[in-house]
Amino acid sequence: MLTDTFKETQREYSESVRLTEEHLSRLLSKRRSAEENLNQILRSFENLRSSMVELKDVIADRNHRIQAITEEIEKLDRKRLELVDRLGAYQEEIKEAQKSVARMEKEYIISQQAIEYEQKSIEALQPRIDILMNEKNALAEHFSSVCLLSLQRYLHRLAYELEGFIKSDIERQRYADISGSFRDACKTDPQLAALWQARLDWFRMLKNSDSPAVKQAARREIVQIDNEFEKHFPGVLSLRKPEGDQSLAGELSVVFDETGRVLILLPFQPEVWQNIEQGETSLSEESAMRFLWHFVAALDVDVAATDFVITRGLISLVLNAGAVKQLADKIRMQLPGGSDITIDLIRMPEEIQEVLRDETT
Repeated sequence: MLTDTFKETQREYSESVRLTEEHLSRLLSKRRSAEENLNQILRSFENLRSSMVELKDVIADRNHRIQAITEEIEKLDRKRLELVDRLGAYQEEIKEAQKSVARMEKEYIISQQAIEYEQKSIEALQPRIDILMNEKNALAEHFSSVCLLSLQRYLHRLAYELEGFIKSDIERQRYADISGSFRDACKTDPQLAALWQARLDWFRMLKNSDSPAVKQAARREIVQIDNEFEKHFPGVLSLRKPEGDQSLAGELSVVFDETGRVLILLPFQPEVWQNIEQGETSLSEESAMRFLWHFVAALDVDVAATDFVITRGLISLVLNAGAVKQLADKIRMQLPGGSDITIDLIRMPEEIQEVLRDETT
């Protein structure tokens, strides 16, 4: 019975083990399947996690780009609004400009009509203008001719006055030199002083005596004394102190040009100046040279910066630029004989200056 029991128990045990092993095998198989699924799920999860990280980075980048694009869109919107405003302003300007153009076109047509009218008026007036211009030129030429002729006459008259005035000064100087030398000699030479006193005594006797013989003797003695004086002091008895004014005033015209030159018209006759250039020395030439010497000295100019020109029969002293620092309005000259000359320098009318400038360039 026990054996049967063992057999039955073993059979039951074997059956139970078999069933358990089958069940365990199924469970292990399920577990392996579950483990494989788990591993696959874990791998998928890891891939998913990596993909999520990548997607988060992509999302962040795209968000950043979206933000930048949004800001750019906002800028473009603001720019668009500015451009729209500017476009509107330009359109308004175009409208105003078009209105102005239309108005100007009307004014242009009116101006063209006015131009045509004025041109016709000018054409109609031109013959009269030409006549008046010719008359004006003729008047200017006549004015210049009259002024130049008056100037020539005045300078010729002044030259004549200067010649006589300087001649008197020369005689006055000569008289002063000879009479002074004679007086000095009488002071140092007793014999000469006694001879002069004898002459005075004989003249007194000639005047007071009624006797013809005495008068004749007095005349004879006076002639002898005079001959003696003339022998040692020529002219001492024949010279007479010049009478007349010792001052002379005149005017000389001045021309200025754009280069800084100054032309002073001199009171010389053209032929006198030609004689001076040829070396002739008559009274006229000597008077002219004396005047010129004193005049240039009174101007205080650099002689090397001066020149002379002849224009329209007028002799001019040319002061080149820099020859004189400042030209005085009045020139005063003291002559050796004690006479003095005052010359006022006057600016000529511009029309005459222009003529003389053009012909002395």
